[in-house]
Amino acid sequence: MDSREIKKQLDDLCGSHGLSKLIKRVQELEQSHLYMVSKEYGRFVNQFGLFFDVINEIMLGANYIPKEDWPKHRSLQYILINHNIKFLYSSFDQLTKGFWENSFVLSRPAYEAFIRVLYVSLHPEDSDTAFVEQKGKRKFNVTNFIRDELNVDWNDYKFYSVVSHSNKYKVLRDYVQIVKDGQKEPIVIKHKFEELEFEMGLNLLVFLCVVYLRMSIKLIATSYNESLPESLVQKAGKLADLWQNMMKTHTKRYWPQVANDIDKVFDKIISAEKIKD
Repeated sequence: MDSREIKKQLDDLCGSHGLSKLIKRVQELEQSHLYMVSKEYGRFVNQFGLFFDVINEIMLGANYIPKEDWPKHRSLQYILINHNIKFLYSSFDQLTKGFWENSFVLSRPAYEAFIRVLYVSLHPEDSDTAFVEQKGKRKFNVTNFIRDELNVDWNDYKFYSVVSHSNKYKVLRDYVQIVKDGQKEPIVIKHKFEELEFEMGLNLLVFLCVVYLRMSIKLIATSYNESLPESLVQKAGKLADLWQNMMKTHTKRYWPQVANDIDKVFDKIISAEKIKD
């Protein structure tokens, strides 16, 4: 069968089926979910919009500031931050449209990029090992670096992995329920608002937005000019401060501790860069 015949048969098959009714229905549900989130979590939607504008304006403006005092590894960090901001938007988009699993998967690269930026500051002489394993040089491992060098007890990466690897979180939850109580409902793709998972995604996204603001302020915005005004950097700092303070009011112990850890982590890397140790 040649390519023309394959295309013809595919066209005939699609023609007889018509446009997908299910995709249209999913798109309608996305808009319904987005409307509900905008109504119930409107502050978060507006705050993310502010973050997205500010972080992109800083990254754009940083192109036009003097860089003579930048250490060699700063350009790598600049590129790392810049190329992963898209994931934060995609994560936000999917979360607000009802796909919290997608949101987690899409924010994982942004989380890894954040950890790599920290690693590069602490090991500038081995900055390339943040991406490529090299014989005779230190090996970069996200979990080990967080635990052993940052000395913080963050479990975000474990949960990212559980969702990213075949969506084990949801699979095991449903499977255990079926084993325990038997199958009571059809196994189908579901699109509905799930408050617990949505708010987990929201909290993780706020955390990532805070650390991206901190990276842009402390590492990238090293001077000001017309392209990168001080008022813009101050706005970014205020947003990060307010979000961090909000994290400290969370009823679970985990997020207040993470909020305090953020300051400790950035103090550590700034100190390491100043004394080059």
